[in-house]
Amino acid sequence: LLALALPRLAASALSLWRSEDGGGCTCVFLHGAGNGYARPPLTSDPGYWGSVDDKLSGPCAEFIFMFEDTLHRGWTDERLQRRVCDLVTRPG
Repeated sequence: LLALALPRLAASALSLWRSEDGGGCTCVFLHGAGNGYARPPLTSDPGYWGSVDDKLSGPCAEFIFMFEDTLHRGWTDERLQRRVCDLVTRPG
């Protein structure tokens, strides 16, 4: 599941979704527009997302919080799309 700056919507979507093997999924979060820098992803971001990892620990086996330059790159930017796709399709 990829959540794009919609923590409540992400929580709702995850409550309806479970992986087929019951082991949970990798949940990827990307902040909203206006961040002017990119940095490597983290496994927690309580400053922006709060305790979403505690609230979604059942359906999510892994959490990834992305930090991208969304001030200068909108979702239609090919570089931003590639970074997201590379992250969500990486080998487990």
